[in-house]
Amino acid sequence: MSKDLIVEINDDSFVFIVGEYDESLNFKILSKLKKKASGIQDGKVIDLEKSYTIIKKCLDDLEEELSFVFKNVNLIINFNDYECINVTGFKRLNGDQLLKDDIFFILNNLKRQISENENNKSIIHLFNTRYSLDDNEYANLPIGLSGNFYNHQISFLLSKNKHLENIRLLMNKCNLVINRINIKNFLEGINIINKEKEETFFKIYIGKSKSYILSFYKSSLCFYQNFNFGSDIVKSDISKVCTLKLSTVENFFSVLHFMKKDNFDQEYLDKKFFIDDKFRKVSLELIRDVSKARIEEIVSIIFSKNINLENIKADINKIFLFFCDRNLNKDIEKLFEDCLIKSNQELKLKTNNLTQNDDFQECIVSAELNKKGWTKEALPVIQSEKSFISRIFSRFFE
Repeated sequence: MSKDLIVEINDDSFVFIVGEYDESLNFKILSKLKKKASGIQDGKVIDLEKSYTIIKKCLDDLEEELSFVFKNVNLIINFNDYECINVTGFKRLNGDQLLKDDIFFILNNLKRQISENENNKSIIHLFNTRYSLDDNEYANLPIGLSGNFYNHQISFLLSKNKHLENIRLLMNKCNLVINRINIKNFLEGINIINKEKEETFFKIYIGKSKSYILSFYKSSLCFYQNFNFGSDIVKSDISKVCTLKLSTVENFFSVLHFMKKDNFDQEYLDKKFFIDDKFRKVSLELIRDVSKARIEEIVSIIFSKNINLENIKADINKIFLFFCDRNLNKDIEKLFEDCLIKSNQELKLKTNNLTQNDDFQECIVSAELNKKGWTKEALPVIQSEKSFISRIFSRFFE
């Protein structure tokens, strides 16, 4: 029986899962492996030889363990600068029925627009985001219905060709042919949908040095924006304003409770935290105020005053907030939560912390997606030899 290989490429780790599908297309894991990565930055290959050496060794170990030689791979990439572009096409029907040919016409025009304007990028994912007939939005394609004006919105997820080419070179060097490429954020969104039973939401991810916001609308990934700052910027601010070494801030940052003044056991920072720093009186209230000011600014940039979200917020009132720093101060998390709720009292917010158990989750989601597809995805396999339009219609009308 054939075995499927899934490889996830991150800055800090390479994740491998091998499994088989039963007759119902359920995926059974045979082996999984995680190794520290090298030669990867922002999800992209910057040192081919370093990355190759680690991945090839892992492949050799898996092949020996399973007595199987891998020829194909399904990849999960974690680029932080991919683009999400929403394009809307239309067709005047003048009272006639909407036909498959009408949708073909719209999609062909949208594809041409993207190809002409983004010729240095490739399509990774393509989602059917909205379809409306005479201003009435439908959950499914309204083929066969009569009307005057049909709108069809498509969300394109694009990545630069040069980054994808380096990924392909890495896989070629490992004697692997890429079957499919999935963007990790999309798989993370599917995981939220499956677990939380929510199809429309924002996800805000606060990393140590990078953050992002994305949104799903009725199971379609329709917005993404990344930011070159994270929770570490709060520590940096405390260090500068309070004239403390960053190492000193690290000493107290994860254990000190400074959210409310009533919680203060003392007025100033304890001497025990000044290990490699000269002791000075630092007000705990000052630490709180500096943290609060920076977090308010972060939330403002990412969400509350983000002009890119103006046309999205009206449709979405659920936020899933993720923190990647497992040692992040709980008071800092609470400040983020309070700032988000303050921006919109009607928001429903759920906070999540990433754990070690999440390391293989996207590979598992990818395994299911590769065989069963995704209801809103119109372009499920970018490595297919079919034409662009043929691939779209094989998904729409299969």
